[in-house]
Order: sequence, then structure tokens, then C-alpha cells
Amino acid sequence: TFSMNNTGGNHPTQEVIDRFPTIDGGTYTYADWEKEGKDIFALWENRDKRFYATIVQDSCEYYGELVTMHKTGNLQRCSLGEAPGTAEMGSTNYLWRKGVYINDWRIFVDVPTDYHYVIFRYGRALLNKAEALLCLAKSDPSKLSEAVATFNQTRTVHGGLPESEASTLVEAWKDYKIERHVELPMEGDYYWSLLRWGKYGEEANDGQPSGSEVIKELRTPATFIEISSDRHRMFIGTQGYGNADRTFSKKRYLYPIPQSLINANSAITEKDQNPLW
Repeated sequence: TFSMNNTGGNHPTQEVIDRFPTIDGGTYTYADWEKEGKDIFALWENRDKRFYATIVQDSCEYYGELVTMHKTGNLQRCSLGEAPGTAEMGSTNYLWRKGVYINDWRIFVDVPTDYHYVIFRYGRALLNKAEALLCLAKSDPSKLSEAVATFNQTRTVHGGLPESEASTLVEAWKDYKIERHVELPMEGDYYWSLLRWGKYGEEANDGQPSGSEVIKELRTPATFIEISSDRHRMFIGTQGYGNADRTFSKKRYLYPIPQSLINANSAITEKDQNPLW
């Protein structure tokens, strides 16, 4: 089980600590919370209600135990004495909570749990409707207020947030994209939505033309939060993945038509293959 004190239970080895000497002061710039006398937990106060249902963050309760993700914390990204993100530890100092059912004593293959498998839900239907209305609003401005009112239903009920007051198509698309991102994480939606918005273009993709290979979200590097041992300072760093320089290309909008299908169907030829394949 996890340690129940703020100093953490499984501490990283000295070798790992030495490898990351700047975590408690040095070359990184910290957000200084000590001026306000605040604990780092102030970062997670008064958030969208879906944040707490989706993410395990520092100093929250998980499986009835206190989780700490500051340096030397019990679930910090180096807490098992290895490099960040190895040994089944999260590399970002966050973990997923959504989809993990804690009504049994542990998560394991031979421990059955009551699992409610959602085929389709009303929140997704509302967001699909809102997006259709936003697309229609391009040529029919009267649809804009209806679109905003539609996605405000998930924003206020599930998120506990004030209603969006977006009054332009640009503002409405911005709020809508955020809403879909936080409403449907880990539901197999976000990547495909980014492709759809890229195909649509303009307000749906930060002003880029339809079919652009520039999709900002697919070019933005993954980050992590590092919290000092006293939990008063932090910095945001960039994940050092080996494929971090990969960029999106138009080829990825569509899968290729399988060659076996082309061979078997006389109505399809090589000329019908999707672009760039």
C-alpha cells in the first residue's frame, strides 16, 4: 500500500536524485507559492468537476490512501528508484483515475469488478449536436446561440462551470473544443476529433485551411509537472520522448484502402486509393 505521510514511502535512490539535481532548486524556474504561504495543492482548487473524476493528482485520495507526487513522494515519477515513467510509474506526476473502478480490493486480472460499459451516452450526443450546429452556424448565424446552449449542458452539469458566453464563431469553437476534450477523455474520441476539425478547418482548427497538415494539438509536446519536496514550488517540463519531433502529415487523415480490397473489387482501381498512400 501507499505510505500515508507527506514524506512518501518508496523513495527514489540517491542515484536517481543525483540525476535530477534541479528539482529542488537550480537551473529551473519555479512558480513561487511561498509568497502567498500556499501549498502546491492550490493549483488544483476550484477546477472543473471532471478533473477530479479523471485525474489522480498530488495530495488527493486514491484507493483510500493519500497520494503524494512531489519529489520523494509515494507515487512520484521516480519513486521506484528508476528513470521517470519507468517501473509502471506515470511520467507526468499525474495518473488516470477515469475508468478505474475501486470497489474491489485491488486491480488485477483475476479480481472481478462491476464494470458499467457505456455504449453511447447523452453527453456525447449533446456534443455531437453542438458541433453540427457550429458547422451550420458558418452559413446560418442563428445556429450559434443554440450550439453554445447545447454544449453548455455538459459544461454546467458535468463540469460545474459557469455557462460559456461565446458570442462569435471563433469563441464558440474554442470553448466547444475544450468542452469535448474534458468531457470525453479515454473514450477513444480526441484524436479522431482533431482529424475531423483539421478536415473542416478555419474556426475548428485555429484558422488553418481545410485539410491542413498543421494541427496544433498534434504538434504540442507532452509535458510533466515537477513539485519540490516542500511542495511550495514547481516547474513544468517537456517530456523527452524519442519521437517528439514527429509531425502530422495529410497522409494521416485517411487510412489506405487495403490492396486486397482493390484486387477483389473490379469497381475499385489504384487510382481510387486515398491521397498519399
